[in-house]
Amino acid sequence: EIKCIFTNEKLNINNFDIDHFICWNFLAHDQEWNLIPVLSEINRSKNNKIPNRRFIEPFVNFKIQSLKYAKSILSPKKSSEYLAGHSNFINFSHDQCFTPDFKSKYNEEINSLAKKAKNQGYEEFNGR
Repeated sequence: EIKCIFTNEKLNINNFDIDHFICWNFLAHDQEWNLIPVLSEINRSKNNKIPNRRFIEPFVNFKIQSLKYAKSILSPKKSSEYLAGHSNFINFSHDQCFTPDFKSKYNEEINSLAKKAKNQGYEEFNGR
């Protein structure tokens, strides 16, 4: 079961979009470490806004859960590639993806990006 981090509502095949947590207009890429499923209506209302700080920890927790899930179902090669896409973002090896330091650093980097975007004038998204 996957829930939207912004609403805690259950997602299904008919009601979600893949969203850039830190908006695409700021980062200008589609790297996996910044993507998350959200309710379609939330994606439309969030648009080019930066999520409020209270959403960062749920985002990071979701990403870590997705890494654990990917590792459990993908081949070792594909799992390694997926983990590397996230761990490279914070200069960790993919073997470190499940350590407390990884979670802390991921959180720190997302907070830093959000702060930079807000300093450049991006509006804050506070949810519904």
